[in-house]
Amino acid sequence: MIRIVTSALDSGVIDTVKVVLQNAKRIFALDYRGTLVLIPAFLTRVNDVLRTVEDKGGFLSKTKSACMTILGSLLCLPDRYDKYDIPILGKKEKMTMEAVKQQIYDTLLMALTLYSGGTSDDNAYLKFICKAVCCATVVVYQESARPTCNSGLIKAR
Repeated sequence: MIRIVTSALDSGVIDTVKVVLQNAKRIFALDYRGTLVLIPAFLTRVNDVLRTVEDKGGFLSKTKSACMTILGSLLCLPDRYDKYDIPILGKKEKMTMEAVKQQIYDTLLMALTLYSGGTSDDNAYLKFICKAVCCATVVVYQESARPTCNSGLIKAR
């Protein structure tokens, strides 16, 4: 199952990626066994989708909202699994949880930067910004609550 999801995300077919992201948005919140190996593929696609500013169906799509839900559910994982390294399927290297955390932060910051200047009254846009702000709040709380607080990260954000 993991290889199928990873293959779909890596396929490059936009419609396939959208379907996977929209239907698997809570996969990391459910704590299924083996989902940690999906993190690199999901983070890459979430970043790609959020970088795409224009949508055919309006300012924000269901897919971008699903991407924010995925980012939100991933925020708790680095602290929970801080001693694990994640194997990247098809490669010999591994991704540390610190690298996962940094990629989540960078993607969140990019999304907030791209979309925070909008003035749309669109309900989907407002929900998206709300999710992004909630995720940012969790990031600041997590970083300020740790004994080895990354104060440079908080100041930069």
